[in-house]
Amino acid sequence: MSLQLAAHLCGWPGDVVQDHRRVMEIVSEAGYDGVEGFNAENAEELRELGALAGEHGLHLVNVGSSDPLLKAKINATLGNDAAEVPAARKTNYQDPTDAELEELAQPLESHIATFTKYGVKPFHHIHVGCLLETTEDCERVLERLPGLWLLYDTGHLLAANSDPRDVLRRWPNLIGHVHLKNFWAEDPQGGWDRRKPDFW
Repeated sequence: MSLQLAAHLCGWPGDVVQDHRRVMEIVSEAGYDGVEGFNAENAEELRELGALAGEHGLHLVNVGSSDPLLKAKINATLGNDAAEVPAARKTNYQDPTDAELEELAQPLESHIATFTKYGVKPFHHIHVGCLLETTEDCERVLERLPGLWLLYDTGHLLAANSDPRDVLRRWPNLIGHVHLKNFWAEDPQGGWDRRKPDFW
């Protein structure tokens, strides 16, 4: 198995991200294999992004779109074997009951089927505020949605008081994508609560 590293744009200032050529230059000069975080809503936007990435020897990873079907097609066209399904957010839920879990999980079934149809592994981000936050969430959701893969995010698992190593040990063959990062808090033992609206 080979490993390729891409730079994600989530932490970059908005004015920099808008300059696609400059982004590609920075990422390429830093030695990355690809870049993640761009969206394409039509064929022309994809062509423009693809041309820029090609000029800089970069691969477009997990390209987004507001249309899940288009997203599946785009990533299949790019040769990506996995992409992110729309996030199921549990903003109004603390620890979902079985009924609430079903309500959140049900819409993902069609996305899983669509991505799978195009040969793209459908992964869901392990992310604070979403259906998958903790190791326990992973267990419940993967049992309910057997076709789902994980976007293994070490920082968000830490922020949710879960040990990323537990997820890696339990579901190593269901990790479709990785965000490798840390989590920092001034006083992680001081009673902070990730569920408070002002936490993020």
